[in-house]
Amino acid sequence: MFKEPFKVKQSVGGTNPGGSVAIKFDRAYLDMTDASMQGTDISWTFNSLQMGNTQIIVTIYGGVAKYVLQHVYDVQIFVLDEVKPMASTAILSYLGRVNIAMRLIREQYPDAQLYEVQATAKAPSTNPNDISQLKVVCRAGTGTAIINSTGWGTFGAVSFIGQPWLEDVVIDWPIAMELTEADSLLKAAGFTGSYGNVTLRHPLYPGVNEPYYIFGMTSGQYVFVGVNDKKVTVNQAGQPFVSTESVTA
Repeated sequence: MFKEPFKVKQSVGGTNPGGSVAIKFDRAYLDMTDASMQGTDISWTFNSLQMGNTQIIVTIYGGVAKYVLQHVYDVQIFVLDEVKPMASTAILSYLGRVNIAMRLIREQYPDAQLYEVQATAKAPSTNPNDISQLKVVCRAGTGTAIINSTGWGTFGAVSFIGQPWLEDVVIDWPIAMELTEADSLLKAAGFTGSYGNVTLRHPLYPGVNEPYYIFGMTSGQYVFVGVNDKKVTVNQAGQPFVSTESVTA
């Protein structure tokens, strides 16, 4: 999967004394991040840099025996566009997708810090995995860097606004709570209706001391799930800032 690490292993147990192993790959598609021995196998770890088809070529030179063995690994780099994680399949989680976005932003703005993630579904749903479209907003110097998703785990170009993003506190990234956990807490507190958007942010508001997953319910309510204390609160007035009225089950 695009932007997800993978390993290639090659047995070299039969290599004669004086032999050697070489590996070639297209650096436009792949980046080698680690190489290690595991018993009689060499294990290489790669990250993908773009989608498409490429190859990894491992060549074993026999040394005294003068033989040459070549192994070609075909690599297909792809994105599961709009494919949603199933209960038995670990694909790419909400936090995993935000991690990709943060990595892309920090490649251009190394000091970038997360302000908020605006996430929407194509239609209101009760399933957190239907929240497929992400907009990630970061502080970058004295301005704001923004990136939008183009698929499940893919993003477009980073845009920069030369003005600060207001009304948010920087979120220490990464966070521990997944969107699926926040959804479970939401439902346990009695909010079982559908929602069309979820915003992860730390509102700049008196008495607010942590980030929240803010569910925009189709009922018109905004329900807040605390990332750290895991408490659920609701703003009965239908306003997008946290209430002091706890409804934790």
